[in-house]
Formats: sequence, C-alpha cells, structure tokens
Amino acid sequence: MGTAYTPLTVHALHADAPGGWLHIPQGTPAANIGLPLENKNPAIGILKPGTDRDPNTSEPGCQVRPDDYVWFQRVLARVGAAGLTAFAGDGESTAALLTTRQGSDFFQGFAHASAGTVQDESYTLLGEKFEGTDHVFRLNGERVQAFSGVAKDILDVLVTRKRRGQPEQHADVAAHRQRVHEWKTKRHGTFWDRKWGGVVSISRAGTVLAMRQVPPFDDD
Repeated sequence: MGTAYTPLTVHALHADAPGGWLHIPQGTPAANIGLPLENKNPAIGILKPGTDRDPNTSEPGCQVRPDDYVWFQRVLARVGAAGLTAFAGDGESTAALLTTRQGSDFFQGFAHASAGTVQDESYTLLGEKFEGTDHVFRLNGERVQAFSGVAKDILDVLVTRKRRGQPEQHADVAAHRQRVHEWKTKRHGTFWDRKWGGVVSISRAGTVLAMRQVPPFDDD
C-alpha cells in the first residue's frame, strides 16, 4: 500500500543570539502596543507575487500582511502578557488582555487574591519579590508546596484592579515589555534557596516556579 504525502513549505526566521529588544517598525510606536484589540479576521492564505501579467495567487497557509503588522504586534504583546497573569493565577487580568475569540470568557470571574489588593500569596525568593498562586499536593507520600508566580514589578503593571473611588487600572503592556527586557539581565536558572527551603527556578521573563516539602502535621 502506497503512502500519500502532502507537500509542506515552512518559512522561518532564526537569529543566533541570546535574545534582546524587539524593534518596533517606524510608524508603530511602542506606546500603542497595548491598545485594545478588535476581533479582526485576517485573510487566510500566502499570497504569491504574480509574474508578468499573471494575477497574484495564494497558497494554503497563514501570512501576516503589511496591513496587519500593527494589529499582529498587539496580538503578540497582549498574549505574552496574558501568559504571565495566567501563570500568577489572575484570571480577571488575563481575560482583560484577550479577545473573545482567544478565550477571554474562560478566565472571567476568577482572580487569585495575590493578584488583587489582598496580596496574600507573595514570597521573596533568591532576593526577589514574586506574587502568584500555590498548590499543596502529595509526592511519594510527602506533602509538597508548589508556588508559581511573576516578579512583583512586572505583575504590578499587568493586573486589572478595581478600587472604590479610584479609576479602574488596566494593563500597561508597553511597560510590561520594558520591565521584562530589564529582567533578562537578572539572575535566572534553577537554584536551591535556603530561606525558602526548596528549589527555585526563575525564567528570563520574570516568572518563577518554586517547590518545597511541607513540614508534617503535629499530631500531639
């Protein structure tokens, strides 16, 4: 029995570098990167330039065309920010960064206390302040605490807060990009934190995952 193969063409960009600041094309200032998104539906298909008098043709695929550059930059910036707020357990702020088609409804109605005004789930890990959410579970019979969070200075500009007598605070995506860029120069990796009493893993984006054994209950 023969096997049918479908041709697939992949166009990708690769840079041999550790990463850095993403430059904004002229005419799209960074201050506009966090503007609200409309539920846009770009045309599907990769447009092939025509030759001579032949009209342009398209192939199956997805192409971001020049007219959609500004919109797509906002999509990427807001989705990246939403990933951080979701990691910290703040559903309300995550929903505010996404469109309906991206699943904002899934996150509405839930916000962890640490991402609001209570701030009751915050830890200083390896000398840096983080806020987020935690879970306690059993691993090989031992009770283990796992904390996932985001650096406080980054999360502060992303959370959506509603305070009585004050205007509602919305995410500042441009400030988030700047602070994440600054975080790339800080210490990152996986280390043992003696004060925390467990392992701590910090990413270059300012997120943290920390685990430690929970002391057993005192039955006396």
